[in-house]
Amino acid sequence: MKNNKYISKIKITALIFALPLFMVVLFGPTEIYYANISDFTFLYKDFISNLLIVFIVVLCLASVVIALFPDSIFRFIIAFVTSISVTTYFQNIFLNSKIAERDGAMVRWAKLKTTMAINTIIWLLILIIIMVLIYIIKWRKANCIKICVTISSFLLLIQFVSFSMVVFNIEKRGDNFNQYLLDSTELYTLGNDNNIIVLCLDSTDSKTMKELYLENKEELSFLDDFTLYTNYDSKYSPTFPSVSHLLTGMDPDAEGQEIEWNEKAWNSKRANYFYDRLHNNGYKVKLYAMNQKYVFGEIENLKNKVDNVVYSTPNIDRNRELLSVMMAKMSLYRYVPYVAKPRFEVNMDYYKEATFYTEDDYNEGNYEVYARLAKEGIKLDNNQSNMFIYQHMRGIHKPYDIDKEGNKIWDEDKNKKDVLYGITNFLGLYINEMKELGVYDKATIIILADHTQEYIAPQMSLFMIKLPNQKFGEMQFSEAPICSDDFQATILSLLDEDYNEYGTSIFDWNDGDSRERWTYYRYKGIFGFSYTGNGDDMEEAYKKGYTYEKENPNW
Repeated sequence: MKNNKYISKIKITALIFALPLFMVVLFGPTEIYYANISDFTFLYKDFISNLLIVFIVVLCLASVVIALFPDSIFRFIIAFVTSISVTTYFQNIFLNSKIAERDGAMVRWAKLKTTMAINTIIWLLILIIIMVLIYIIKWRKANCIKICVTISSFLLLIQFVSFSMVVFNIEKRGDNFNQYLLDSTELYTLGNDNNIIVLCLDSTDSKTMKELYLENKEELSFLDDFTLYTNYDSKYSPTFPSVSHLLTGMDPDAEGQEIEWNEKAWNSKRANYFYDRLHNNGYKVKLYAMNQKYVFGEIENLKNKVDNVVYSTPNIDRNRELLSVMMAKMSLYRYVPYVAKPRFEVNMDYYKEATFYTEDDYNEGNYEVYARLAKEGIKLDNNQSNMFIYQHMRGIHKPYDIDKEGNKIWDEDKNKKDVLYGITNFLGLYINEMKELGVYDKATIIILADHTQEYIAPQMSLFMIKLPNQKFGEMQFSEAPICSDDFQATILSLLDEDYNEYGTSIFDWNDGDSRERWTYYRYKGIFGFSYTGNGDDMEEAYKKGYTYEKENPNW
């Protein structure tokens, strides 16, 4: 009899524990994968088998151990687990709201204390109400177990049906799945005559660069031929839509989906003309970024404009154990209350550790681009005279990944000026190798940022340029009021092309000029304000509030 009772308790425990385990370990990761299948660079089988093993092992251990407890404690555990299951189910279905950061960084939880407190109260109320109901309905009789079994069976059935439908609809992909990519095998291959090189240092402001140069003129003498514009506005933040605007010239309208606007921008008359002009002037166009779809949108839109677009299998190694942990954490993030979510937050940096590019593919980390350049060196394509290159780098985006000496780190609190100094190891090596190969003098080199690090108090983004045959002997500084709207016109002016329809170039503006500029932020829509003047005026205008607001949760 005792054995029969123990086996019965094992079956009950298995059913009760199957619900929360199934939701968190199997259904949650599967649903997340299906919703993001076009963006993930790994396969369903890369993580689901590990999670299935975890599900089975934990379920078996919980069942045989919990069944050993005395009946009163056993009933309490069953009731409590059932209550937790229902509450987490409610959290996922009804209590979650979209939380995101404009720069892709970790959520600023300190700003959400009220939301977290309200959610915790609701969570506890649901949990207590369910426990009380189970207690008062003939707690000491078998009805308690029956109620828990009924609730768990019902929710488990619903979850399993949904799970089966999602699995059935998951796109079946083999280990070699092709997609449009930006090939990086010729990352450090330049044309043998004229090159236009744009190095984008994410999150970097002009003030930090100016201070760094003035404090280290001798060490940074390779930047002596540059003009640093201390009054440059990147106009948009964060990286999307800033880079798409920079390279297509199109302003986002926050209508519909982000993917729709990106497609329109890259296939616009303006974008087509710009890249036609580059090609007609003999330029090969190459773009590089690690998170390609986030930076540029669907790579297929870049065909016939960008020359390193290929349809191929990405060279990505996948750490299946880390992927399994990542997917489980992402699932838990959905089910736990807000107060616990920070412990399970996963950002892109964790994703990069789990799915890392091979050395033949592009990694935008400051240390990685420096190490690769040191290893490969710059080469010249003897069959190609001119190249236009846009290379996206991590810059001083948190967490910082390089120190002052150029060593690899991972630090939220490092001095950003030291980090920028570390990045100059790469810039110096790049420029000095160009000099040794004889292509520096004729080159146009632009070092800019797609946005700055500070969002509460906006700053002027980095923009510095070295023109062909330009020699100063010391970096020049300009307060001319320029912005990313001027980028394409500037490039066209360097090609001696008519740019009147493209607005103004940076050369059309001088120190002391007055100009109204707009700054926009993407966060569940597009929000912006205008100002006239410099960074101080920008900050004052920001404090007065947005004058342009277009909400859209898809943005």
